[in-house]
Amino acid sequence: MIYLPPSCIYDEVSSLFSNVLGTLGLHVVPIFGVLFFREEMSGIKLIAMILAIWGFVSYAYQHYVDDRKPNQHLVV
Repeated sequence: MIYLPPSCIYDEVSSLFSNVLGTLGLHVVPIFGVLFFREEMSGIKLIAMILAIWGFVSYAYQHYVDDRKPNQHLVV
């Protein structure tokens, strides 16, 4: 069995997938730092996490809205 580091998989799939996982990890890393390394949760860190979550949710929602629209630009 061959082990591929996650960075290789991100590069092989697409740059969009890589950006989505990077954005997802942006707010997970400070949570793990607070839980496992007992870091202090400062106001700046909290605001950055809220903005990262908001950005990811709005990105996912926009794709949801775009997928629900009928494809009007395709002419058969």
